[in-house]
Amino acid sequence: MNNQKIIFDWTTNERLSPASISEMALYSGLKKRLLMYEKKKTFNNLLFVGGVGTGKTTAAKILSKVVKRAGEQVRMIDCEQYNTRSKINELRKSTFTMTLTGGSRVIVMDEFHEVRKEVQSVLVKSIEENAGNTKWIFIVNEEKAVKEQIRDRCTNLFFDTCELDSKTKKVHFHSDADMNLDKWKKELIRSTDFVAEKLGITISKKIYDEVCKGKRNLTSMRKFTESVNERYLLENDD
Repeated sequence: MNNQKIIFDWTTNERLSPASISEMALYSGLKKRLLMYEKKKTFNNLLFVGGVGTGKTTAAKILSKVVKRAGEQVRMIDCEQYNTRSKINELRKSTFTMTLTGGSRVIVMDEFHEVRKEVQSVLVKSIEENAGNTKWIFIVNEEKAVKEQIRDRCTNLFFDTCELDSKTKKVHFHSDADMNLDKWKKELIRSTDFVAEKLGITISKKIYDEVCKGKRNLTSMRKFTESVNERYLLENDD
């Protein structure tokens, strides 16, 4: 085995990222909705809500690639850097300009919770008046961080599947996530196997069993993959 193949940080290497919704670890209700958008190559305005590493940005990138192949323009905005009133107002004006020039586009607002609510207000009119030409995907870690007028104009999708109860130390599944512990472990392993396939490696049952014992590893796909990555490297360290 060429060690160059296994030293990557699997969670940040673009080559190893899910290429389709089916490769992602998601609870079935959410996956069904996203698969529909992927198949139809279109969707309404979307609000993706969830913690770090739950797949929000990955899903947005996959859907963006699909609609881009269907002929729509895509613009990715990092709101950690692009969050001032002047920047957001500049974006608002550009949506009207694009409407005049024709065509359609998708604008992905990643980390939108970094934009203050009073600044978010700038976009409300654009979302209403350019609905036929512009679709928006807002990505946030908390639903309440988004102004109500924007939430109401989006289909809200929640990416959190479970969390670790700090008192009982048990994995608690959210009511909307139609999962139990065994099903979720299988889903995480299934998704990680796609990473292994891209690397041309096999991850042993022993590694998966060890990672699954760590309950924190089960709270997001990113944590699970990071832990598998680390244990695989330790096991194959020459």
